[in-house]
Order: sequence, then C-alpha cells, then structure tokens
Amino acid sequence: MKKPFVFLLVVLIALSAAACSDKTIHETDNTTETGSDVTDTAAAADGSDFATDEDGFPVLDEALLDLDGDGILEECTMAHGPTSGVFTLVITASVNGTVKFKNTFLLHNAGVSFGEKDGVPQVVMEKTDYQTGKESVEYHRLSVDGGRIVIDGLDPAYEHYWGDAEWNYGFADPG
Repeated sequence: MKKPFVFLLVVLIALSAAACSDKTIHETDNTTETGSDVTDTAAAADGSDFATDEDGFPVLDEALLDLDGDGILEECTMAHGPTSGVFTLVITASVNGTVKFKNTFLLHNAGVSFGEKDGVPQVVMEKTDYQTGKESVEYHRLSVDGGRIVIDGLDPAYEHYWGDAEWNYGFADPG
C-alpha cells in the first residue's frame, strides 16, 4: 500500500514543479506572465537552460537598476552563493560587462527577487511564518555605500554579509 502512495506523491511533486517553472513574476511592473519566452536567459556553458553568474552559480533574477545613484543602469544579477546548508545570495552589478559591485549575503529565506518601489531599487523577500502559515512580502531598499551593496532593514541576527573580500567588493583584503 505504501508504494502507490509514494509514486503518486512523486508524480504530483513533479507536475507542480513543471507548472511553476513556466511562470515569471515581474515585480517592477506588478505583472505576472506565463510562457517560456518571458525570461531572457542564456544557456550555460554545459548546454543546460540555466543562466549562471561569473562564478558559475545559477542566476535567480536579473534587472537593470541604478544602485549607486549615478544615473547609469547597472546590469544586476542575483545568484545562489557558494554555500550548502545555509542560504547565501550573491548580488552583482555590472556595466558593459565590467563588475562594479559584488556582495554576498546570508539571508533568512530563499524567496528573493529584484524590484522597484516608488522608483527605488529593492530586494523583494517573500516570507512564510512557519508557525501560522501566514505569507508576507517585504521590500528592502537596495543601494551602494562605501563601494558595498547594501540591503536596508535586514535582521542582523540572521541576515548579513557573508565571506571575505573574494565574495565582497568594498571589503578590505585580509592578506
């Protein structure tokens, strides 16, 4: 009796993943679009369909945002970080293929994307309270200060920069 239940559960999970993978939410204009032509991702070097950042990690989101207020739109990518067991996020901002800013953050959850609110760049965090099941969306201002990408309003007990100068532009190189 266990085997048919497990098989059914696996099939349902696979169908759910397939249905969700074809949906893109654009936070900057509050629209939802469906279709494989919505996102513009480049194929990875190994031929897979996942775009990767300069370190080879899967890209979660991309956007054109002016993070440092100089009037020039940076090509921003948000990618998984180099960790296992905790959620790290690498945000990179480039102009004409040259990296201007790059920082790695340890975050509380993985439901993140770029967005804008009132014309200001934001990191959008989708959170679920696991005790109540209540879902919420938080907007955190995204900017640059002292050569570092800054996400305002993070909980410093759980969310902060991760790694050394290799993973964080604007940090002093330890050696």
